[in-house]
Amino acid sequence: MKTSSWILNQYSIHSEINRVVTIRSSKRGSLANCKGVNFLVATLAEFLIIYRTLKDLSL
Repeated sequence: MKTSSWILNQYSIHSEINRVVTIRSSKRGSLANCKGVNFLVATLAEFLIIYRTLKDLSL
């Protein structure tokens, strides 16, 4: 049960990072760059969530 709440917490952190990056990128005015940065942040965040979850489960 602890792991599932931890995953939800990581997902909310990822959502918040993605939202902040979207706001900052849109202020610069480059929509293509905004989409690229969002994709990169989302991919890295998902990788970290999976990696940390597997690391926690293996301990």
